[in-house]
Amino acid sequence: MAYDPYISEDQIDDPRLYLVGLPELLSRSDFVTLHVPPTAETRGMVDAEFIARIKPGAKLINTAFGGLIDESAAAAALKNGHLSGVALDVYAEEPPYRLAAHRAGIGAAYAACRREYDRSDAGLVDPDRASGDGRAARQRLP
Repeated sequence: MAYDPYISEDQIDDPRLYLVGLPELLSRSDFVTLHVPPTAETRGMVDAEFIARIKPGAKLINTAFGGLIDESAAAAALKNGHLSGVALDVYAEEPPYRLAAHRAGIGAAYAACRREYDRSDAGLVDPDRASGDGRAARQRLP
């Protein structure tokens, strides 16, 4: 199941994949992953209202670009239990302490990105300090 406002069913060549509207995708998915470019339309697209429409207990994953997710809203959704996990490889601001400090928050520091140009200016994060409080960061989804 996927959502893309710019393609139609006849453009999909995999019979296992089908398009749905965004509300259906968010309400039915156990994992919501972002695969969008950084544009005026996509910056901040995952705000508190968007997150509230995600199926309770789902996990939110962003390896696309920083700034797509309102990280404060994602941290609040982790804290109140609406999301069971958030995994980010990219952030609106560095360092990403708000989410990394939560037990269900994962920060990969650009490691999940496969495009060489995205790694060119990536910094390294000491895993023992990634949580922001000296605790070792978790490296997998709970």
